[in-house]
Amino acid sequence: MQPRPQILFDVVTKTVAILFEGNVITLMGPYSSRTSAMTAAMDECAKRGWLDVSHPALAGQTRLD
Repeated sequence: MQPRPQILFDVVTKTVAILFEGNVITLMGPYSSRTSAMTAAMDECAKRGWLDVSHPALAGQTRLD
């Protein structure tokens, strides 16, 4: 099974952090909601090749929890 990124939304600063295989990426936002932050994070992960969005379990998904 391929490792999956961890995505953390900070409700105070409205930013999101992505942790994957020793890499930490911060998306500054500010994001108005957890849903918009998670969508941006998943888009960033897909762009970097960290997330296979064509996988049936993730297709159309905006949340990883």
